[in-house]
Amino acid sequence: MAPPTPPRTASSDPAIAADLGRLIGRLRRAVTRKVRADGSDVPVRESHIEILRVVNDHPCRIQDVADQLHLAHNTVSTATQQMVDLGLLERLSDNSDGRVVRLRLTESAKQHIDQWRRHRALILSQQIEQLSAGDQQILAQALPVLDKVARGLETHA
Repeated sequence: MAPPTPPRTASSDPAIAADLGRLIGRLRRAVTRKVRADGSDVPVRESHIEILRVVNDHPCRIQDVADQLHLAHNTVSTATQQMVDLGLLERLSDNSDGRVVRLRLTESAKQHIDQWRRHRALILSQQIEQLSAGDQQILAQALPVLDKVARGLETHA
């Protein structure tokens, strides 16, 4: 009788990390396409949504956004101007230093983000409902582990 095959782990099988990376990108793109195909009226690209998510946490400087997303300052500055023009962001003078400009979401942007999140959750819920109870349980158990991976990446970035 052959010895049992040991379970795959990321340390014993580097393909797990590669598969996870591909899957995360594929899942994100599929959800984004589905939200847009279903008629979401969020008028910005996915990369702009990332900037809006950062600014949603608290008003911040362009450099803060660039640092958090690991993007060039001029990339964020250009995207920011586009979102100001769309009425999604506003520039505010800092109370303690008038030379500093902080970004803040407009009410319109907050509504778009809320709509996007609700629609994304609905799409994912509908797809999860198609899974077997066992697969749903495995997915639920994987969420804290995936959260640890994300936190580790954010901490070490």
